[in-house]
Amino acid sequence: MKNKFFKFNNFTFLIILIIGISIPSIIFAAFIKVNTEDSISAGDTSIINIYLDTEGKNINSVDGVISLNDKSSSKFEIKDISLANSVFSMWPRKPILENNRISFIGGVPGGVSGENLLLFKIILKVNEPGEFIISPNNVVAYLNDGLGTSLNITPKDSVVSILSPTEDSQDKWQEIVSNDHTPPMSFEIILIQDENLYDGKKFISFEAIDNESGISHYEVKEGIYPIVRAEMNYVLIDQKRKPDITVIAYDKAGNIQVSILKHKVNNYFIVFIVIIILFMHQLIKRFRKSKNKINV
Repeated sequence: MKNKFFKFNNFTFLIILIIGISIPSIIFAAFIKVNTEDSISAGDTSIINIYLDTEGKNINSVDGVISLNDKSSSKFEIKDISLANSVFSMWPRKPILENNRISFIGGVPGGVSGENLLLFKIILKVNEPGEFIISPNNVVAYLNDGLGTSLNITPKDSVVSILSPTEDSQDKWQEIVSNDHTPPMSFEIILIQDENLYDGKKFISFEAIDNESGISHYEVKEGIYPIVRAEMNYVLIDQKRKPDITVIAYDKAGNIQVSILKHKVNNYFIVFIVIIILFMHQLIKRFRKSKNKINV
């Protein structure tokens, strides 16, 4: 396999992670936990923390679906999902919401273990008193053993109770976003070319982390081309030249972090040009001296 730009980094881990979750394996056990931090009243916008308990095992990835259900399907409305402070730094599939079901694949190089590993936060608006259920569906973690050994997530439901409305409704998420004045952390842009990815075209890979409100989106500026909104991978428009590339990461409060991939000029080429210039300069000097002698 030809691989001119590839090196072991976060992108490499993503490939290993995706391959690992497809390998049949021995089954152990782990649990999904839910924590709301504060009581929830109808009319509030609250944060539901989704945790993983690995029961002492070291895991490097988790894959699955979490569902939110109530009898009337009207007690809550999912407004957003945040990865702020998640234990996982790599997301081959960021949490995606569809019909009150959140599917995801997350991972962390080197693995982690613990009783309260934060996966992600669910921001929801609750509309009326009652209760709803959060259920893990086919969620599987994978041990950091190089074998893709699975750690079965026990399908235990969590019940969230919603109290009667109070005089002053609260928006916990807006409080966090409003107080977030910290930009995302610095991040690296990796240039990659692999014949098995994107038809062998050059592309860049990147992922920023924000521990306040979480990453909202990215924008990419490639050379002279217009700025475009992008995901964690971006296929280069210009496959022949090596233009400077700028990636802007936005968090959900609007703070930004900028990373630039500069085109590296070949030092040997620069030396060659300098030698040619010096050589031409010497020739011109000799020519002028010879011309002056003839005139004399």
